[in-house]
Amino acid sequence: LVRWAALGGVAALFALRGGFGVPPMAAQSAAALLGYGAIAQLPLGDALPLVPAIGLVALTYLSLKQSRNALLPGFAALLGISFAWAALPVAEWLAAGIASLFGNPVLVTELPAIRETILRLLVPAALTGVAWRLTGTVVDREYRWLGLGFASAIGAIALHILFKQLWSIDSFPEFVQLGLVERISWEALLLAGALLAWRLGRARIALGFAAASLAHFASYTLLVHNPLWWEQALGGWPVANLLLPAYALPLAGLWILNRRQPEIQPALDRVLSGLPMLLIFLFAFSELRQLFHGSILTVYGVTDWEDIFRSIVAISLAVGFLMWGILRGLRDWRIASLVLMIVAVAKVFLFDASGLDGLLRIGSFVALGLSLIGIGWLYSRYLGEDRTRAVAA
Repeated sequence: LVRWAALGGVAALFALRGGFGVPPMAAQSAAALLGYGAIAQLPLGDALPLVPAIGLVALTYLSLKQSRNALLPGFAALLGISFAWAALPVAEWLAAGIASLFGNPVLVTELPAIRETILRLLVPAALTGVAWRLTGTVVDREYRWLGLGFASAIGAIALHILFKQLWSIDSFPEFVQLGLVERISWEALLLAGALLAWRLGRARIALGFAAASLAHFASYTLLVHNPLWWEQALGGWPVANLLLPAYALPLAGLWILNRRQPEIQPALDRVLSGLPMLLIFLFAFSELRQLFHGSILTVYGVTDWEDIFRSIVAISLAVGFLMWGILRGLRDWRIASLVLMIVAVAKVFLFDASGLDGLLRIGSFVALGLSLIGIGWLYSRYLGEDRTRAVAA
């Protein structure tokens, strides 16, 4: 302890006074590192990772009486030590997260322990956030963003690891039963953060939370672990049906993004308009599959009734998209309705007519005929109103 403290004191003197050609900035960094080394000689045990973060807050109070950026080398040294302590749990989390993008579930046994997460990630992130808040007048903005980025990143990782402990999924059978519930819960928390930030007037933070919720849904529920092709329990139908919240949350996230269009690039307008149609389409066909096959949708085979109801659902969606496009004046929805109706008509004539028999074939053509009559009436009325407005203008 004496050796480390003595060396740290010498480095601190060089930082304050200079001399012997030692740059004060290098001496200041050395003083911070040696000071940490001195404290590390004490029997702190598992609390040692907290030392650099506490030192960061203490150094912040000292910097309030110094010139701008005067203690920046010390900040950088202590932040580097905190990063070194966080490196191993962050690497474990990243390894599990990258593997999950290829279909491997993130099991709680593959993540850092709770104690390690709190001491190496969560508390240092909170203390770094306190230091970032206090350095508003003594450190330049671009340097403060580094501290904020570090605190935000390891804080978010820590919260995700702790959240995974709530469900404690440690095997593939448990993932089948609880995986979708866990994802819905996490996306709901992110969306709640977006709504809270929005109410507090933090538009950019709200956009970040909403985008994170949508990205998580798109990566996992929509692509990797979609119940249509990955074994996931959905609960009973219609009671305890998980499909409804699973698809309602991203629609709410898209609504938040659409309400904040001034902060979004105009090029994303078409994407934000088309995504709700895709989600409604997948939700409708997933519900249909669940109606015929129960909680697990990946069972083999398609019944005749399910096949005919696919045509009915496609036609119903086409009518619904058209009505919504007419009511809201949305051209994309009307185009999507036309494309969907063409696909439904092709399916009825090419597949249903040859693959179905008796009443099923008759019902298929009756549903198609009535839908085409309805769409024709809607288009004639809509186009008629447009012509009337044009003539009046």
